Amino acid sequence: MVYTVGPIRDRMRLTIRAGCFFLLASWLPVAPVRAQWYAPPWRSDLTKDCRVDLLDLAVLAQRWLTPDDVNNLAGDPWIDASDLALMAQQWLTQAAGPCDECRDWQVLHPEWIFCDDFEDPTPLRRRGRYFEHDNDGGDFVVVDGVGLNGSRGMRARFQAGEVSAGALHLAFGRVPSPYFDTGIRPGEDFRDLYYRVYLRNQPGWTGSPAKLSRAIVFAGSNWSQAMIAHLWSSGNFLLIDPASGVNSYGLVATTKYNDLDNLRWLGQQRGITPIFAPQNAGVWFCIEAHVRLNDPGQSNGVQEFWINGKLEARRTGLNFVGSYADYGINAIFLENYWNAGSPKLQERYFDSFVVSTKPIGCLCAADPPGTP
Repeated sequence: MVYTVGPIRDRMRLTIRAGCFFLLASWLPVAPVRAQWYAPPWRSDLTKDCRVDLLDLAVLAQRWLTPDDVNNLAGDPWIDASDLALMAQQWLTQAAGPCDECRDWQVLHPEWIFCDDFEDPTPLRRRGRYFEHDNDGGDFVVVDGVGLNGSRGMRARFQAGEVSAGALHLAFGRVPSPYFDTGIRPGEDFRDLYYRVYLRNQPGWTGSPAKLSRAIVFAGSNWSQAMIAHLWSSGNFLLIDPASGVNSYGLVATTKYNDLDNLRWLGQQRGITPIFAPQNAGVWFCIEAHVRLNDPGQSNGVQEFWINGKLEARRTGLNFVGSYADYGINAIFLENYWNAGSPKLQERYFDSFVVSTKPIGCLCAADPPGTP
């Protein structure tokens, strides 16, 4: 992956590879830059932490920026490394553009099951993509300019009082009905999965929009579910709410989708970042979830999630499916379902949706969130 970083007058090229992450930089001697700098790969990790990030950019910036070029961005009495780091962060945000992580992802990330940055102009519902797309009469669709860095993304528009504002239903692996099958890793069973999506609420956002996503084990063509790992909201926070659809004999007890009468709830846990609070409206959040089914007959299942690489909530020792092993995790839903209805007309946006057998991490980040 190659990115352009820096204001228009001064450009830097960044190359990131797997493992340790290296920087190839060529600085152009354009005013007011005072020098030209080339950083070979073995000198790119200037902070010696096996990654190239804002700390390394700050070190580089100190070598060619003078105090006259740097504003007092940190708001303290000094112009120092803190201001350089903030400048580097602004450049990354404003000039880098989309990371384009879905290009050739099958080759670059064989551990990934699915990648969608919504730049693909083909229909959302098709082979190799989603088996269902509820566009809510055009309110949940791909729109230019609403994604990360002005890219394409999914816009979800809630009308005032609206409960359901659309959904994307993704299935993969071995599934119990041809209806679910879009040819994504067919025949495979997945018992340990990660998925990541970016979410942004529009400026002026109000309220807690309830449903966001869920990972599912579909057990039958009647949409019965052996387990559901919910990720939804409570107040200003997201929470995990795992549920089992299997009885004590290891048999599927549910007979339909969302069969509440036959689900066994395993205990919710709330996150710590108030992403739906007014002060966070307009901010992109990197949300990554992890679900691991228990081994047959054991209580060692896991559900957890991170926001911006920081662990928010974790439940361990879960008995998701008892001794059931007919299917693995085979679906993930992205949802816009507000039980109480939206208090007003408002929008939120999704981008960069990835499903993987290993930790994913945030976009363009050098390292994934921690693993259990």
